[in-house]
Amino acid sequence: MPYFYQYDNSLHPGSTCQNTVIAMVLAWQGWDGNPDVITGYWGKDHAQTPEGLSEVLTLEAAYWGLSVRSVPHTNASFDDLRTLLDRGLPVPIHGYFTS
Repeated sequence: MPYFYQYDNSLHPGSTCQNTVIAMVLAWQGWDGNPDVITGYWGKDHAQTPEGLSEVLTLEAAYWGLSVRSVPHTNASFDDLRTLLDRGLPVPIHGYFTS
């Protein structure tokens, strides 16, 4: 998985972890942008929920012609997580980790 350091973002580095995660997943599929591209279009608040993150990720992937689709799960188990990871899929985890 390509890595972007959230605090290297020029637009709202302290509050765009969700857009940074989206950029990492898109880059995993060959996108050559950076998190500021996502933030510049969507702002810093739209993807702050699991549903919003999935929406932005799916729409951005479609826009860039990438085969990524995201479905939010707010009650998945560790077995669900392991299954997705064993399939080689990225699994963004929502939380408030910045502080």
